[in-house]
Amino acid sequence: MSDLTDEKSSPETANYLKIVDRNLLLLLDLVENMLTISKLEANTTSQIYSRVALNEIIADAIFVLQPSLDAAAISIEFAASNSLDDSSISGNKGQISQVFINLIENSLKFSPRNSKMHIGTSTVFGESGAKFVHVSVSDQGIGIPADDIVK
Repeated sequence: MSDLTDEKSSPETANYLKIVDRNLLLLLDLVENMLTISKLEANTTSQIYSRVALNEIIADAIFVLQPSLDAAAISIEFAASNSLDDSSISGNKGQISQVFINLIENSLKFSPRNSKMHIGTSTVFGESGAKFVHVSVSDQGIGIPADDIVK
């Protein structure tokens, strides 16, 4: 609906659509948190792991949060230095997706207007030769207090 609404001819409608979109994202986050809490309380947290493409999950998280990024005039650059296959990891797609939505939302929350955010992925190898995907997230926000970094 937002794409079909001309902001110049109907600024009030466009504004309401932005509010609805933002509130839908907040509601989705609330529902997912409630489901997670419910699973933890029921002690039925059996994990279903599968191969998931981390680059795809990050791109989807950016897509979901793009209206909020646009509203805050924050640009985001996603640089994947590995292929889709190289970004494949074992995990729970929903939970990993939630991690990146939370990371981007936190970055968005604490970054000044008209700033930039950067997310990058690369393949690295541990001492044992095991393959890992390294993810970096940087922004121009206030940063993490020194006492909290170890947490």
